[in-house]
Amino acid sequence: MEVRLAAFDRLLSLNRTSSRARPICQAELTHSRSCAPACPHPAVANSVLGGAFMVVYVSYISKYLHVRGPRVADVTRVSCNSCGHTLDPTWARLTPRPPCPECGERGVAISMAIASEISFASSLRVAMVPAQAERSWLQRWRSLEQEMHSISGPISPPMSGTAINTANQRLQSFFIQAYHLKDSLIADSPNGIDRETVENAISTDSRLALLADLANLDKHRELSRAPRSRDRPSLGQVKGVKEGAGDEWILAVEILHMGRSLDGLTIASDAMAAWEQMLKSWGVL
Repeated sequence: MEVRLAAFDRLLSLNRTSSRARPICQAELTHSRSCAPACPHPAVANSVLGGAFMVVYVSYISKYLHVRGPRVADVTRVSCNSCGHTLDPTWARLTPRPPCPECGERGVAISMAIASEISFASSLRVAMVPAQAERSWLQRWRSLEQEMHSISGPISPPMSGTAINTANQRLQSFFIQAYHLKDSLIADSPNGIDRETVENAISTDSRLALLADLANLDKHRELSRAPRSRDRPSLGQVKGVKEGAGDEWILAVEILHMGRSLDGLTIASDAMAAWEQMLKSWGVL
């Protein structure tokens, strides 16, 4: 984004003893005099589109603006912000700034006439690093509870082929995440739980065993080893079911297993119940 600024007269009033500049008001701009800190006159800083003047915070120019054209030569007058004594224009750039020879004040008022071009960056990237990037098994469990509540409820977007497929992909992803809760349990080892305990719990509970097969089937497209649920599950019909007169609908995913037709959301709910039962039996929940 590029803004062209011209005919600047008394562009900004900057006090280097504070951390930010005070925008000049219209009365200061017109009459070249200082107003009280709480003056009633409107500031010039917000009138960029309505006129040719703009207040620029000098402390940010070097970071976010690239000014093309003369700089020191554009400073028409530098004076003491307190007594008005005229200073050398180079004082505007001195760090630290020497005191005024008349009154000892370090703040200066800078008058500038600029006929140059300022390019503004069109975007600003901000990065945030979370306090804890790695999630514990309990954090993953809480996330699974929230996701289970979300995917099992009515869906608001209009029912369409794309919406149904998206909801189904979300359910298949849930199978994978719910199954791999085991990895966090093994890694964190709450109450001394070891790999053998967790793997045995999955193999001996039919609900978790079916969850394991569904997760591996969706992840690898086929089971590379014997199914833990004693039968290879397969995906049947996927559809959206609308109930009532509203626009909301629910997902219905058919899972074929051991000659039965099962509902995918019911399988997910049963797996969560099985995990909860195991966690409580281990004394960690």
